Amino acid sequence: MNFLRPLLVLLILFSVIPAYSAENKLGMRYSLVEPPQPTHTGNKIEVLEFSNYECPYCFQLHQVIDTWAKQHAEEVELVFVPSLTEGRWVPASFEPMTRTFYALEALGQHKRLNDDLFNAWNVNKTPLQDEAQITSFAVKHGVDRKKFTAAYNSPAVIQKVARAKELWKIYGLKGTPSLVVDGKYRLLGMRDWTIKQLNEVMDKVRKEHGR
Repeated sequence: MNFLRPLLVLLILFSVIPAYSAENKLGMRYSLVEPPQPTHTGNKIEVLEFSNYECPYCFQLHQVIDTWAKQHAEEVELVFVPSLTEGRWVPASFEPMTRTFYALEALGQHKRLNDDLFNAWNVNKTPLQDEAQITSFAVKHGVDRKKFTAAYNSPAVIQKVARAKELWKIYGLKGTPSLVVDGKYRLLGMRDWTIKQLNEVMDKVRKEHGR
């Protein structure tokens, strides 16, 4: 029966190659979102930045991707999404910081303070572990204390936090930082190669949109 072993190996090999080749056509560091998700940026190409303020890799990518988005402002809209998943490994600060982003968004302050929050964690090492520390930070940066507290604890913000958990699963994310382009292409972002991969994906999207 030994003559059957080479044949079995060949059958396994040829069954694997098509799947392997199909996966690699997309590139080594990006993949498809299944199923593709609707976008919400009109005629502009939507780029979702899934990130955590506490994550040093997210901090590095944010600086690069923000500059990239400004260079492509006519065709791209970069949307920051505070990433929140479930599991034992998730730091206790993830949910408070997600609530912080949405509270600031409700007050129209999220874009103004986004970089400050990244710097607080990654440069200044400011303790932002709970509501009291976060509120103190917001007040020091010109946000009304009562309005922030109300927003932070509002049902609307709590609902958005729950939605953030759902988005992690919907987009099939494996880690942060991650980017999702046009609701279809998912990239796990690291500073040294992300922009190259992102530009490659953008070329695909432009062709798909006939641009």
